[in-house]
Amino acid sequence: MKKLIAVGIAATTLLGATAAHASTTFGMPDCGQWLASHTPTRQAWLLGYLSGANSWNDMQIQLHSGGKDLGPDILGKVNSADQIYAWMENYCRASPMRDVTDGAFILFTELMFPNAKK
Repeated sequence: MKKLIAVGIAATTLLGATAAHASTTFGMPDCGQWLASHTPTRQAWLLGYLSGANSWNDMQIQLHSGGKDLGPDILGKVNSADQIYAWMENYCRASPMRDVTDGAFILFTELMFPNAKK
């Protein structure tokens, strides 16, 4: 039960922070740039963003559990970086006016809550 509450708190914090205001990110490509070329720099940016979100999620769960729980490894559900790149390719084709940060957030949220209704 504590784990479920901690995950809920972390998700609410993550979702609420994004909805309330734009967050600053550096080096963020837009979907047009992503579709034109997935350069190693852009790929590294995407993996870094997702890795940071995953670490932040773990930290929030630890803070709310008194350091007793690491929580689920959200990115552990992905088998390879190529899966992430393919997901982003599909996202950007469907939403070419968005940016890669939006897609990365949506991907992370879908991995975090796989049974959530879209």
